[in-house]
Amino acid sequence: MLGLDNSGKTTLMYRLKTNEFTETVPTVGLNMESASYKHFSLTVWDVGGKARNMWKHYFEENSAVVFVIDSTD
Repeated sequence: MLGLDNSGKTTLMYRLKTNEFTETVPTVGLNMESASYKHFSLTVWDVGGKARNMWKHYFEENSAVVFVIDSTD
């Protein structure tokens, strides 16, 4: 899961995991969580915006990339 700073990546990741709203703090580096949604098992890597130079290392062997855009920005 990629996106610019404060776009909602961490909030979305925890929403998928717990199905509840969770207060979060800005990500430094990355977060990783496993979640299940309907018939899918997901391993979600939340790569912080400040780690943009590292994004290219997370594309290999992935089934999908979610780019989160803050619609209020």
